[in-house]
Parts: sequence; C-alpha cells; structure tokens
Amino acid sequence: MALVRPVAAADAGASTEPCQLTASASTSDSTILPGEPLEIAFHLKNATPAALSLEWPSETVGTVQLRIVSDLDPTKPKKYLGPRWAMEDSVRSPRTLPRNASVDLSLRVLFQVRQQPYAFSTAGTYQLRLSYADEPACPEGIEAPLLTVKVMDPRGVDLAVWNAIKDCARCAHLLHTGRAGKNPADQGAVALLRSLVRQYPNNRYAKTFRKQLDALDDREKHEHKDHKPHDD
Repeated sequence: MALVRPVAAADAGASTEPCQLTASASTSDSTILPGEPLEIAFHLKNATPAALSLEWPSETVGTVQLRIVSDLDPTKPKKYLGPRWAMEDSVRSPRTLPRNASVDLSLRVLFQVRQQPYAFSTAGTYQLRLSYADEPACPEGIEAPLLTVKVMDPRGVDLAVWNAIKDCARCAHLLHTGRAGKNPADQGAVALLRSLVRQYPNNRYAKTFRKQLDALDDREKHEHKDHKPHDD
C-alpha cells in the first residue's frame, strides 16, 4: 500500500503543499445554557487517492485546536484549553490513514484551564474554529467550517442553579470529566452538585449533574472493590 508523504516546500522549491485532508464538524446542540457541556464531533478524511502517513489527530498533543469567538468581542478569538489539552508529548510515531478513510474525534467543551472555569459563561452567540495541523500531511493546517452556538440566559430554577455553580471551578472540572479528588475543594463541589439535584430535581442542568455524579460513584465503587482486602 502506497503512502503519501508530501515533500516539504523548502525541499521542493515551491509553495507549501496543500493539506491532504478535508475537515468537517458538528455540535450536539445549537443552543445551550451557560455551564452546559457542548459536544463536538470532528471529522477528518483522507482526500488523496493513496494512504496517508500522519500524526494522529488529538487535542491532548495539540494537533487539534479550538478557538472560540464571541459576538461580544469578535476581534479576539480565544484559544480553548480543556482538561489535558496540549499536555501530552507531541513527538509520536505517525500512523496510516487508508485512502477514503476518515478519523472521528469526540471533543467536549466545558471546563477551561485558564481564565473563567466555564468556556461558555456569558449569554451570546459564539463561533467555533476547529483546526488540525500536521507537518507531513497538513503543513498549513485545515479548519472545519465554522460552528455556531447560541448561549441563552438561564431563567427561574435554572438561573438559581447557574448562580450556585458559576464560580465553582471544581464543579466545572467534575462536570467535564466525571472525576473528583479527595481534597476539600473537590468534595465540596460534589456536595454542592448533589444538593442542587435534590433541591431542583427538574432543572435543565440536572441531567448532566446526575450523569457525572453517577459516573463518579461507579468509579469509586470499583476502586473500593479493587482495594478491598481478600481473605486468604
């Protein structure tokens, strides 16, 4: 099976080679509340008649990046950094993508490492620029068509819940990952989310709260079982 490895522009004596992939993306919702997770499906397809050798798309190594533009400040796109985004070693062995094959990557946008804990904390319209770059296969990088999401003002019980969690960074991290440490800050976030589910069982955030709290409980049960002493 032939592999396509584009020649670097400097070696070819010509302009930079075009990207050998096409990109597209979609979101789980077009309208959300502040603090709700947004799921993105990122799709990259081999656009050449041969197999490609490339660094596999990953947000954790930084080959996949996301920039968010708010209608409140459209001239300043902000680079999104979620849990473990761009934190892993980017020097990896290339992998093969057969012709006509594609790679699908699921991304969650909620907790952000820098600035405010929630990626979408203010009502407004946001455009998402999702891109991929790889020196051999896509040296100039490629962007998927812009995604648009509208963040609505919460009302009623939803507003009460949002006011309770909007400054809770560990709540945002737990809602993004379904994980919490044993430290007081993380345990305080767990207690707060549990109390909000009890107090406002029908609020719009409750489904996400329950899902991540259940994931946390299941993980802790398995960890407890694994560490339980066995009888000789």
